[in-house]
Amino acid sequence: MTSKRRLRRRSCESKVQHLSEAAAIRAARAVQAKSQGAPVRAYKCPHCGKWHIGTPDSRKLQALRAKQEDR
Repeated sequence: MTSKRRLRRRSCESKVQHLSEAAAIRAARAVQAKSQGAPVRAYKCPHCGKWHIGTPDSRKLQALRAKQEDR
């Protein structure tokens, strides 16, 4: 049986690991530009401590949209 810790660590093994927030943000912007504006964000992984990029969950997506509308 696999431990929860092992499962969490394995969940980020297949993701690209960026060493800095700036590098992850640049990668997220590049992916977002290719996907024609689909939201992509950089986040610090609580398991490996490095930075990944991904799509926000629905609650965070709503907050991002509200923030953009305020501008």
